[in-house]
Amino acid sequence: MSMRTTIPAYSDIFIRYLLSDESNKDLLLSFINAVNEDYDIPTIAEVEILNPFNLKTFQVDKETVIDVKAKDETGRLYDIEVQATGNAAFKHRSLYYWAKLYSSQLGEAQRYAELRPTICINLLNFKLIEEFDDVHACFVLRESRHPDLILTDHLVLHYVQLPRFVKEAGYASALEQWLAFLKYEGVKEEAMRTILENPVMQKAHEKYKAFTQDERMIDLYEARMKMQRDRLSAEADARQEGLQQGIQQGIQQSQREIAVNMLNSGLDVSQVAQYT
Repeated sequence: MSMRTTIPAYSDIFIRYLLSDESNKDLLLSFINAVNEDYDIPTIAEVEILNPFNLKTFQVDKETVIDVKAKDETGRLYDIEVQATGNAAFKHRSLYYWAKLYSSQLGEAQRYAELRPTICINLLNFKLIEEFDDVHACFVLRESRHPDLILTDHLVLHYVQLPRFVKEAGYASALEQWLAFLKYEGVKEEAMRTILENPVMQKAHEKYKAFTQDERMIDLYEARMKMQRDRLSAEADARQEGLQQGIQQGIQQSQREIAVNMLNSGLDVSQVAQYT
């Protein structure tokens, strides 16, 4: 990796490394509570990592979704996912991920009463909700005419839109400190200065330095980036091929319509063939 290359602190593989390591439970707990506090949701006291990061078994080519799964002391499930690029379709994708995690709780002969609330925290490096200017949006199931009436607390979807965070000083909450870390770590030292007074953010800062100085981690990051570039390139090629096929089909259809009109106008077959 070139010395000038900067690994974003919001990259999915670094977030997995940072928040799925057993030695970093305090960081995971801090991040979840920062998100909760931003919407006056009660904080949690303990967290169990359900998919701990293991360098020996981690295979980036087989993991299309690199997320962090956890459970708190009451059994509530958490899924933290990072998405670098996307569009409005991600709304449906995030709901699908929630549904998979929620439904995975039940095995055969288990009762629906055993289901626990499932909270998804989506950290996005793009603007998903254009009509909403805030950095952080939280969605739950409410009654349309009576928004104070919540059907259940089992579905909670958080969307943290990093491009909407523009502060570079004066961070007023724990979530803003985390966003400053994710956006400015390794990029703007001045914007990081005040948050490093917080022991939690100082530890996250040290973990970032360790990640970016570890050749194995760098190799994983570069492999992940290559896989994503290859996938995006393949998708672009498929769209281009589909576009070309559509254009060709349109031309052929147009030629047939012109030929029929010519024949109906009285031209003979040889003249139609010449013109089309």
